[in-house]
Amino acid sequence: MVLSKRMARVQVGKNRGRAVWVAGGLVLLLAGLGAWIYRGRAATGTGRPSIGTTFEEVQRLFDEAQAAARAGDQDLFRELVEKMRSYPGTAGHINLLLGVGLTFSGDMDAALRQISRVAPVGTLRKPMLQWSAECLMRQQRWGEAEQLLKLVIEEDPQDAENHRNLATVYHNLGAMDFALAALQETQRLDPDDYRAHRLAGLILNADYANYTEAINQYRSALDRSPPDEVVRAIRSELAHCLIEQRDYNAALEILEAVPVAVPVLVMRSECLWSMGELEESQKLLAEAEALKPDSVQVRLLRARMLLDDGQRDQAIAIYEELLAKEPHDFQTRYQLALAYQSAGNAEAYERELARYRESESKRSELFDMYREAMQRPADYEIRERLAALSQELGQHELSETWRKAARSARELAGVPPE
Repeated sequence: MVLSKRMARVQVGKNRGRAVWVAGGLVLLLAGLGAWIYRGRAATGTGRPSIGTTFEEVQRLFDEAQAAARAGDQDLFRELVEKMRSYPGTAGHINLLLGVGLTFSGDMDAALRQISRVAPVGTLRKPMLQWSAECLMRQQRWGEAEQLLKLVIEEDPQDAENHRNLATVYHNLGAMDFALAALQETQRLDPDDYRAHRLAGLILNADYANYTEAINQYRSALDRSPPDEVVRAIRSELAHCLIEQRDYNAALEILEAVPVAVPVLVMRSECLWSMGELEESQKLLAEAEALKPDSVQVRLLRARMLLDDGQRDQAIAIYEELLAKEPHDFQTRYQLALAYQSAGNAEAYERELARYRESESKRSELFDMYREAMQRPADYEIRERLAALSQELGQHELSETWRKAARSARELAGVPPE
């Protein structure tokens, strides 16, 4: 790990407690003497700033430079760094910011090397560890990032940003219970931050199917004035939860302010179809088909409409086409079985029902294993099994997510990859 030598020095420093205490006392003594001299000069009319004023200005510039980096404002970042160069005693701050500046290029290895040159002591300790964790997160080295964030939180438990970042780490490790706990702490410390509520909504929606609580979290996120582009995404996710709860009027109301897109058109069409407004529903679905005819969402809703209209053969053809690509989509498999039953084909119904049960069983196994992994964020073996089972079920993106989580867990345990 890039920080190992630096962190080793910190540990040695901790073991030299008395020496550090004495050195710290000398620093304070010298600082006090310097402040007294500056105050004396100011009293005689020199007009020079006090050490306290200088320190406050340096800290202000340093904090603003970090904020500019997080906002992606390179020009402001460089301007603030140059201003800091005019102040004495800022070498550590400048070295750290040089590393932060390298994150703009995306070269996280170089950024980590530069940041690790800064001793994690004094006022620079916390930002040094935070930016190191940030670099590790961008490299998807979740296990290492988790350890650093837990260390920072242990030393300063009142910083909401660190809890939010830890929640992101746990989310990517597949430890959703831990992620929700970190998000609860984030919400407590920073009640106005929409991001903690939005991520909690995503987890409750996608990972727990707890639509009632997900709806509450999404509404809380919207109440906290997120950016317009985020508002659109939150509204779509909220509408999905409302549709799952068959609250079609509320879903339509939420979707009114969302720009036209295929998923939005499909959701609006599904709401109207479920409410019996068939003509308007068909119109919206046709609009979605014109935009993206191969959309899975579009095809599934079209099959349901055809089946409802008695056009069983056309519906069966769509289901079979989709299952040829995703054979373990157990929900679509179940709809196909029902379509065969409706068509009076008992043999095909029993065949598809058996396949549905097989896929559903594997999905249940995946979920059970997933719940186990959420309680064991450092267990790389269960994450490797999850990756393999996800691959078998055709969930390729999910499989890759678990592979990355397994690699991070292996790094955390000091176990080399196979």
